[in-house]
Amino acid sequence: MVTRFTSQLEAWHNGEWKPVRRYDDAHGKPHIDILDRWGRQRSKQWLDCTSNEALTLARADFIENWEHYVDEFLDG
Repeated sequence: MVTRFTSQLEAWHNGEWKPVRRYDDAHGKPHIDILDRWGRQRSKQWLDCTSNEALTLARADFIENWEHYVDEFLDG
């Protein structure tokens, strides 16, 4: 059973790794943080699931959509 988690997608940009999207449960409920190139939060999407389910969702989402998320991040 997962009690706390963070799963973060990062992209190499201007010589350093930058966070693109992050799934976590830092505020007591699973959510997704979508970040800009300066590390600022563009949006937060709350998830209606357990931490176990959110971690599984994060892995599947990043495997399937990482290229799109990185392209969007670099364009934005």
